Amino acid sequence: ENVFRAWRLLDRTEAVSAAPRPETTDLLALRARLLGLFRDFPAAHSLMDAVLEVDPDRPWLRCEKAEILRGEDRHEEALAM
Repeated sequence: ENVFRAWRLLDRTEAVSAAPRPETTDLLALRARLLGLFRDFPAAHSLMDAVLEVDPDRPWLRCEKAEILRGEDRHEEALAM
């Protein structure tokens, strides 16, 4: 239930509907993570890839990408992040 509430909150947040910018990468990464929890992996990867293009050097964003990969049982790729 909390995951769904987080999704609804993010869905109403204007920052996550815009193109990724450095000040919105955390929110967009959270949205990508939620997409992964809902098992919409193509959308999660697409959004995380866009986030990482904007802010490629942040370790936390790579951790979020790894968690999405882990959710798909892609453990080796997740460890490589």
